Amino acid sequence: MNIPDVDTALKDMTKVARLLPPAETILFRLAGIQTLAHEPHKSLSTLRRLDKTPEVIAARDLATLIIQAEDSLGEGACYNPEFAVVAISVAEMKIRVPLPREWTLIRVRAKFETDDLKGAEEALDKVSPEKVDAEILLWKGKARLFRDHYLAAAEIFQVIHAGERRSKFRKQQIRTRIAKKRSPIWNWQWPSRPNVLPKCPVSDSVTPTKPSGYSAKHFKQISLIRPQKQSTFVTERLV
Repeated sequence: MNIPDVDTALKDMTKVARLLPPAETILFRLAGIQTLAHEPHKSLSTLRRLDKTPEVIAARDLATLIIQAEDSLGEGACYNPEFAVVAISVAEMKIRVPLPREWTLIRVRAKFETDDLKGAEEALDKVSPEKVDAEILLWKGKARLFRDHYLAAAEIFQVIHAGERRSKFRKQQIRTRIAKKRSPIWNWQWPSRPNVLPKCPVSDSVTPTKPSGYSAKHFKQISLIRPQKQSTFVTERLV
């Protein structure tokens, strides 16, 4: 199983476990995917429904190891970054897929706490390109900054800043599009006007009037006087 497929596999296996009767094979696979998706607590609750076989015990130990590694980076009596480094190394040997992104971040945080900046940068370089985001880049920038590689750190921070600006611009575009769809003001359109204007009626007693629906600024009247004929009016539209 590839790491990019973990989220999809977790959704599929969760649906299968809900629809089908509980089976040991389905629950065991679901627990393994939950551990790789960094949901070790759910994995332990799933494994408790199975018999204590050697495979189930090993899966429990792996989920417990991840929980202990993350707790060892917190404050208080559990603080032990050296244990977190060892725990993630042991967990990496027990799985047959690349190290999940969340586990890599646990290792990086533990390396920072133990002042192993080079090891933290090496761990970050192992992250697959499709999993690199602003948080991974931020840790890379910190590692190079604390190792006195100021120019390299500045380049990474500039990339993060440019990415945040693009993200904000895209979010604003999406909000504007949603507002245009929801607001009736944005959906309002100017009424269509005919290409050919109606002719102005001519009468001997009544002065011809302009066509209704058009303001005076759009039209002008020009009087054309011909010999031995009544004067006519031609209405033209201003360009």
